Amino acid sequence: MALEGMKHNIGRYNQTSLAGYVVLGSTGESVLLRSNEMDGVLGAVKETAAPGKKLIAGTGAESTAETIERTQRAAALGYDVALVKTPYYYKPAYKRRCSSRITAALADESPIPVLLYSVPIFTGLALEAPETIALADTKISLV
Repeated sequence: MALEGMKHNIGRYNQTSLAGYVVLGSTGESVLLRSNEMDGVLGAVKETAAPGKKLIAGTGAESTAETIERTQRAAALGYDVALVKTPYYYKPAYKRRCSSRITAALADESPIPVLLYSVPIFTGLALEAPETIALADTKISLV
């Protein structure tokens, strides 16, 4: 991995008016990284980001337990928010009530706010209005 190059770029972005950074989002190569590589990227960005920049970590995984662990690691590193896409591997069997249970578990265990990321182009699933209404009473934010 090219962490030094990434740090260089973050240093340059720090000179702009960007409010912060989304790390390990869906438009990068996060799905190709191992857990220790993800931690390395999160650590490198945190170390290099200018004070006051908002840090958002992509922490969604197919497993609820893995999503919770990733979210807790991001929080421990100093990230402000977790960005969580809907699980999609088992989408033919996916039921809306499963989403509510997964989200409730995440809300209970997350030390930082969670942004649910509806990205149907990648997941094949969209967060629907009834789900978002049900989630409004949790500490989950919706994107």
